[in-house]
Amino acid sequence: MTIYAGVIGLGIVANRIIAQFKEHSEIQLSAVCDVDENRVHNYVQNNHQVQGFTDYNQLLDVPNLDLVYVATPPAFHADIVTAALKAGKHVLCEKPLANSLEEAAQMLDVAKASGKVHALHFPLQYSDEMAEFEHLVRSEYLGELRRVEVVMQFPQWPRPWQQNAWVGGRKQGGYTLEVGVHFIQSIQRIFGPITDVTGTMTYPEDETACETSILATGRLSNFAQGNVQVLFDGFSQAGGKERVELNAYGTEGTISLQGWGHLFAGKLGEELSKVEPEHHTESLMTNLVSAIHGDEAVLCDFQVGYDAQLVLEALRGLA
Repeated sequence: MTIYAGVIGLGIVANRIIAQFKEHSEIQLSAVCDVDENRVHNYVQNNHQVQGFTDYNQLLDVPNLDLVYVATPPAFHADIVTAALKAGKHVLCEKPLANSLEEAAQMLDVAKASGKVHALHFPLQYSDEMAEFEHLVRSEYLGELRRVEVVMQFPQWPRPWQQNAWVGGRKQGGYTLEVGVHFIQSIQRIFGPITDVTGTMTYPEDETACETSILATGRLSNFAQGNVQVLFDGFSQAGGKERVELNAYGTEGTISLQGWGHLFAGKLGEELSKVEPEHHTESLMTNLVSAIHGDEAVLCDFQVGYDAQLVLEALRGLA
């Protein structure tokens, strides 16, 4: 059965999901929408079978549309996702779920009541390197867990390829929101809930601009006495190379995911060595199609998104 999909928001990340739609034999892209009329025009000109709109309500009225992917900036997620679910569409939403905890809670309620598939685009969930990371943790490679660390260091933020009006803004941008939420989701999936967030976030004098540093800790509540910390170490607008890492330290070893797709590990006293994944995951699209067909699937649903939003908003609330 063909699944007819629509896309709302035609930015860089949306183009990646569109490519995945096109690669899957059971998904057909039927309609796209963006507030930028030129983007819509250019896309439709090159894809004649696709309808184009600048009003998402018109896209939701397209007959036989099954699935909507929402790839707008976070401040617009709540209204669009709610409208899509109430229109009877399955929804794939870009992360984070919302731009506030209140919006996230409302979206979760609507999603649960809809009976439709609701999922978030967290790519690390479908990364073979992250699957191997999780396998090493589950197989007790680390020994007793001592600390988990998220490193987010950017010479320039927004990154050169990501220049737009909102990613560098305080209202709905910044690397804690844009990058940190990926690792919040992964940490909570592997290690359990992050609680008791404390620390500092530093902002520039421009009150519209996002953070330039964050140094914060949380606790992993699944561990005895809550004595295992999660460290968030972020810094931007400085010399050096970009560093994005998820590190787990234990009494017997260390596991490090670096640059999104490079996995390293080492036992106590050893250098970290490259690890080639031996454990693999089915793709987001395979899981999404399975869920829509009513079959078993692994998705980051809106409950996962809400749980990540709890930690994200605690971090964003630091001063």
